[in-house]
Amino acid sequence: MKQKLILFTIFITTLSAFSAEYFVDASRLDDSGDGMNWITAKQTIQAAVDLTTDGDTVWVTNGIYALSAEISVTNAITIRSVNGPEVTIVDGNRSTRCFNLYDNNCRVVAFTIQNGSVFLENDGGGIFCQSTNLLYQIA
Repeated sequence: MKQKLILFTIFITTLSAFSAEYFVDASRLDDSGDGMNWITAKQTIQAAVDLTTDGDTVWVTNGIYALSAEISVTNAITIRSVNGPEVTIVDGNRSTRCFNLYDNNCRVVAFTIQNGSVFLENDGGGIFCQSTNLLYQIA
């Protein structure tokens, strides 16, 4: 039993060593930064999401993220606001869905999601989950 616990601990440690963090700040001028820290943060959430692989985290700081197109998430990542839903808002401008989640293990944590547009009856205007067994967290 002790050997299994040690191997499991090594496996989890190894997995976390390969995950990356990306940063988003609405006050940036554009998406030209590499997104690897707050100084070179991306301006849009989608630009940071596009850099991710399974297990990564996208950190989003305070601001209103007004969308012209939905945020499309195709892998098992976490998108998390830094200071919570009171100060981190994703706004679909009544013209687009806010999030389209395709992966079974993605998480969207601690945002206000508003003004998403519904394209078809029963579609999600705020968050649309493409998978029937999707794990998502909204806090």
